[in-house]
Amino acid sequence: AATMVTAGVYLVARAHPLFELAPTALTIVAVIGGVTALFAATIAIAQLDIKRVLAYSTISQLGYMFMGEGVHNYSAGIFHLTTHAYFKALLFLAAGAVIHALGGEQDMRQMGGLRSRLRTTFWTFLVGTLAISGIPPLAGFWSKDEILSSLLAQATANHKAISYLLWGIAIVTVALTAFYMFRLFYGIFMGDYRGSGRASHEGDEEEGEEEEPSRRTAGRLTIHEAPPIMTIPLIILAVLSIIGGLVGSFDLISLSKWRPLTAFLAPVFADVHTMATASFGVEWISTLVSVGFALLGIFAAWRLYGRGFQYKENKNPFYQLLYHKYYVDEILDAVIVQPILWFGRTAARVLEGDVLDGGSRAVAGGLRGISAGLRRLQTGYVRNYALAILIGVVLIILYYAVRG
Repeated sequence: AATMVTAGVYLVARAHPLFELAPTALTIVAVIGGVTALFAATIAIAQLDIKRVLAYSTISQLGYMFMGEGVHNYSAGIFHLTTHAYFKALLFLAAGAVIHALGGEQDMRQMGGLRSRLRTTFWTFLVGTLAISGIPPLAGFWSKDEILSSLLAQATANHKAISYLLWGIAIVTVALTAFYMFRLFYGIFMGDYRGSGRASHEGDEEEGEEEEPSRRTAGRLTIHEAPPIMTIPLIILAVLSIIGGLVGSFDLISLSKWRPLTAFLAPVFADVHTMATASFGVEWISTLVSVGFALLGIFAAWRLYGRGFQYKENKNPFYQLLYHKYYVDEILDAVIVQPILWFGRTAARVLEGDVLDGGSRAVAGGLRGISAGLRRLQTGYVRNYALAILIGVVLIILYYAVRG
């Protein structure tokens, strides 16, 4: 699935000579990326399933990649694709460790207070959350910053409203990303445990009593850290999420103009001459604004959920719109799925009932009629057979007589 959803980013980068000849198409790529990033981020802030939050965050981050490629900075799109692989793999695996510890539970409303029980998962999840939020110096900051700087550089170069709008959408999405990711983080690890079963630490059972990890027994849930085979990959990915951005950094503060990833991709994108280069001032402005908005999102999440996730059913129409994902599933079901099902049922009734079954019945009836007629010829009387032979001989003679 990860390969499938990121294939489009790679495809646009590889097909960049075609897009360079069609600037309007590339602008459309950037616009679709911006809409996708904001659309998915707004959905993520209302989800309660931890895997859904991460899934929509992936969609949002893909939007960033397309925005970078849409302003001719293909290296930035590939760079963010690389760093995203680190921290998103970390977050999904850490979420898996949480689900494992809770016996398959995925609802944030049934979590909380896991900081002291899943220490390795807690710290690695925090690293991944900071990385995707774009907090320096973690990997996500460097790649996202390059995309944002390219967007602002493009806007200051062409002074088009759409370019400024795309940069604004990207900045707002930064705040939303930090908000929904820390909402997820606080909901899992902070506050008190909110699960329906009575949670206990590992080792709380009676001496000699053995219980399978994360198994619910008699309303009791034993919560403890995942085994090393699950936590060691988390630690490795956390390290990569911290240092992985260095392959494309250092230019921000002019320590060096050498960017290993950009240099590696330079032969591929050597024919790209239309990318607006961000000046030192533009890059710093973009960086400060993006980090500021990320911190704003973190602060908002802390104010609302820092002491634990307190869920209250919200009947607000806008919240319901986000929770139901803008009713996209319902619209697709009504517009595409149900018509296809109706057509399938109708076709099954008409084709299978009338055409296929009716046709087979007609053929069978015809064969029965033919066999019944032929059966009448087999009377068993010699005189009838002799008469048939005589008729056949007469017909043959007449045939040759007529032909002359």
